Amino acid sequence: MTITPEHIEAEHKAALASLTEAQRRAIQRLQQAKQRAHFNGRFPDENLKLIFEAEAETRMRRQAA
Repeated sequence: MTITPEHIEAEHKAALASLTEAQRRAIQRLQQAKQRAHFNGRFPDENLKLIFEAEAETRMRRQAA
């Protein structure tokens, strides 16, 4: 059986479609933390903690409204 780029694309799309919203947000946070590390010189773990803090603050404000 020949594996084509289209097979890989279909597998990729199916995997993404199977993720829950919480899993998607977790992946996005990790990507943000890594990207910020290139610009601010901090480790991704440090950036991730800052992302958690900011998101918690945002959610608390929405909850209070």
